[in-house]
Amino acid sequence: SPALEKTLNVLGIYHFWQVASWTPENVAWLAQRIENGDRIARENWMAQAARLQQSRLAKLA
Repeated sequence: SPALEKTLNVLGIYHFWQVASWTPENVAWLAQRIENGDRIARENWMAQAARLQQSRLAKLA
């Protein structure tokens, strides 16, 4: 959602590669700072971000 994107941007998160590299500690930290933070692990944002980043890189090649 646009609101979530804005929150992530305020926290310095702008790129899929950033999300793809999150550690469990990063997830725990962020989960405390966003509404419905349990979504991060439940929806496996890291794997989704890695796939999206790969797709973007493939389009550039």
